[in-house]
Amino acid sequence: MKKTFVITVLLVFSIFTSHSQVVTLSFNVDQSIGGNLSIDGVIPASYIFTDDYTQAEQLTLVAVPSIGYLFSNWSSNGTAFNTSSTDDSVTIIVDQPDTIVAHFIEIDTIIMNFSVNPTGGGNVSINGATPPSYPQIAYYTITQTMNLVAIPQPGYVFDKWTATNGTTFSSVNTDNVNSIQIGVSDIITAHFEIDKKLIMFDVSPEKSGTISVDSVSLGNLYAAGSNYINGQTLQLEAFPKSGFSFVSWSSANSTTINPVADTAYVNITVFQPDVITAIFIPDTFEIKYNVDTIVGGDISINGSIPTSYIHSEKYPTRATVILEAINSADYFFSHWETTNHNLSPDTLELEVSFRVTGIDSIVAIFIAMPFEGAFVPSAFSPNGDGNNDYLYVYGGQISTMTLEIFDRWGKKVFKSSDLKYGWDGQYNEIDVNPGVYYYKVDATYLNGNSETVAGDVTLVR
Repeated sequence: MKKTFVITVLLVFSIFTSHSQVVTLSFNVDQSIGGNLSIDGVIPASYIFTDDYTQAEQLTLVAVPSIGYLFSNWSSNGTAFNTSSTDDSVTIIVDQPDTIVAHFIEIDTIIMNFSVNPTGGGNVSINGATPPSYPQIAYYTITQTMNLVAIPQPGYVFDKWTATNGTTFSSVNTDNVNSIQIGVSDIITAHFEIDKKLIMFDVSPEKSGTISVDSVSLGNLYAAGSNYINGQTLQLEAFPKSGFSFVSWSSANSTTINPVADTAYVNITVFQPDVITAIFIPDTFEIKYNVDTIVGGDISINGSIPTSYIHSEKYPTRATVILEAINSADYFFSHWETTNHNLSPDTLELEVSFRVTGIDSIVAIFIAMPFEGAFVPSAFSPNGDGNNDYLYVYGGQISTMTLEIFDRWGKKVFKSSDLKYGWDGQYNEIDVNPGVYYYKVDATYLNGNSETVAGDVTLVR
């Protein structure tokens, strides 16, 4: 019985196998260049593709459109799809001979060329993707919007966009972030240029010297300049003309000057637009000397007294000059007046000195000395300009004196018993108001006589 049972099972299996069916299916694409379809991951070499499959076998189909086409739908003569026939990926169960077709529809596409100039100057981001090389040529759908970003490489800056066939940019073509709408086949180019900065060179004063850049003279006309590459180092040298000496370099935009600015031969590194100026000064400056009044006295200039006035002398830059006021008989020295120099220790001293830094006119002021008596000027101007800033008692043969100043209400605002100590227009170190003040001078003369002199003085600021 056991042996008979085994034979029966084998017989049943053999009968079942002999009744398994083979089903022939054909596959095709609508529009031969519209795309392909894959069958369980395999794309046929040609269409119509026909093959035999076992009944009930499951197949996975995927539609792959070509550029310029879109997948539309699947069709069959009865075979069912597991999902919508408009899904590009479906599965079927083989159950009958059939023809399965992938349908594609043509869409309007245009070939576009994206490029950069010069090569290596930068990149173009196209809808967020940067091509590995240029030109980048691809098909795009008409009316599709392409977002573009020009990205310069180090050492370059973006210049502009160009479109060979007239494609319009959404913004001005000098904006590196831009967009276009696909309309005609075109070549879109992002132009870059070497990053340069305008450096101007000048001399001060005019016609005082020349400048060379990297050993090349800029000539005699200034300001002169050019565009230089960002990061470039320039060697500069200042050449004074006859009668001038170089002093220093200056930078309008704080470019660092190496090693130091007061050296004629220096270098700078370009990183921003700037004006670099070579500063020169004359080798000599003319100083004119005069006395007021002409018979009031003389000026000793470094130990020598001029024979006449106005007297002129020339000095090299930074020369030291020592002056001494020598009053004539019946005159006394009042003060010095100067335009461009500061006299040391101050303008009221008989002997002063200064270092020459420019042209100037210096005057020694002498006042006629009365035979005997004391007087006070009618006005003075304590405004710090070095001229008539103090109110003094003047006169002749004065042995001792006391000067008192009162305001309009009788309040004493100043007192001095020293002819050299005048009023500076202050009370308790605070400037008093302009106006009329009253003075009283008690003077004793060399012959023993004494007197009191009073009057008013106007303070002007």
